[in-house]
Amino acid sequence: MVDASSLMGPLLLKGWAMGAESCDLDMTPLMQDKKNKGSLCCACEGKLAKLVAEGCNIVPDGPLWLVQNASQSVKYRIKKE
Repeated sequence: MVDASSLMGPLLLKGWAMGAESCDLDMTPLMQDKKNKGSLCCACEGKLAKLVAEGCNIVPDGPLWLVQNASQSVKYRIKKE
């Protein structure tokens, strides 16, 4: 299991904000990407949050997240849970 609190700091440094709403499953505050208008739970979507913390960009695309590397090519397509 991913430690959600250890992923929140790097997301904040990348311009994400801690939202006022929390996850329905585990009450973890949702992190919000102000640029792409997406949000994620660092506990439930820890793998995705770790990719963002490591420097990948994510873009919401309907029911999917597109995870892009520095050259903006798609690295992963992850289904939103």
